[in-house]
Amino acid sequence: MTAIAIGGSLAAGFARDAILQRHREPTGNDVFVEVCPMKKVLSFVGATVGGAIGWWLGAFVGTMTAFLVSIVGTAAGVYAALRIADTYLP
Repeated sequence: MTAIAIGGSLAAGFARDAILQRHREPTGNDVFVEVCPMKKVLSFVGATVGGAIGWWLGAFVGTMTAFLVSIVGTAAGVYAALRIADTYLP
């Protein structure tokens, strides 16, 4: 491990090296998970479509209901998009 002084702090250099080392060598139980870029795009599209449908359905009752149903629609859209991505992407 190399010590790099960032802003005069030797501890910051050790912390930076530890973070970079952990990011370079992922393990099976690591918090950081590699996600396919296409899955990110599909989850964004799913969130957008699900939120829009939820807002449209909730708007018949009122604005606050539209907001709350939009949250549920966003979650459902992300879930559906990731299930589709897991099925059809390698």
